[in-house]
Amino acid sequence: RIIIAIRSLKLEYIVWPSGNYKKEVNTGFEQIQGFLVVIGAIDESHIPLFEAPSKENKDPASVHDAKVFTNSEIFKNYKNYFKEENYLLADSAYPLLPWIMTPFKDPQGSQAQQQKTYNTAHSKTRVVVEQAFGHLKVQFPFLKEMRAKDTKKATNIIDMAIILHNFVEKHNDIWKKNNPKDDEIELEAEEDNELIDQIIENNKTNRVEREYAK
Repeated sequence: RIIIAIRSLKLEYIVWPSGNYKKEVNTGFEQIQGFLVVIGAIDESHIPLFEAPSKENKDPASVHDAKVFTNSEIFKNYKNYFKEENYLLADSAYPLLPWIMTPFKDPQGSQAQQQKTYNTAHSKTRVVVEQAFGHLKVQFPFLKEMRAKDTKKATNIIDMAIILHNFVEKHNDIWKKNNPKDDEIELEAEEDNELIDQIIENNKTNRVEREYAK
């Protein structure tokens, strides 16, 4: 009942920026490294289940973050979200689209230095999403290994945690005692990404072995 009650606040605390709030978001990103009309940053974060689903190849956690994104509401109905000139920042795992700015994968040629400069600014700006995941997991340590028995329940619990996190942020009730430094959060995010890549590769190998066994 507690989860249901908190999730009823989802449309209030998990929202797409609009109006004056969107302008505040744009200004906030611009102040970091000068990126204009950026409306947000996207990334993945691994939240392991204590008991993994039996059909892991059908679970979102077993596929690449870009694949998960292409199945999302924002990707499928992007025109509803990007009616004006606004962009999301994403790492190189995501597709380069008119509304998604990604880094150059292999800076080279006469513009290599400019591309590297862009990549550095892009990384320093996009890191806010990694820090957000880090803060979320500090507030709710159970996200580092959830004991939910199925993905639906796990999703509901994650929703609840994000809603509570945004509630805290909105009302400035910032935790202090266990608040890590940003560089510590970035390190945890890097380790998280490495674990995700390892899981994806393991799943690919397992599928190949199963096909070979047939």
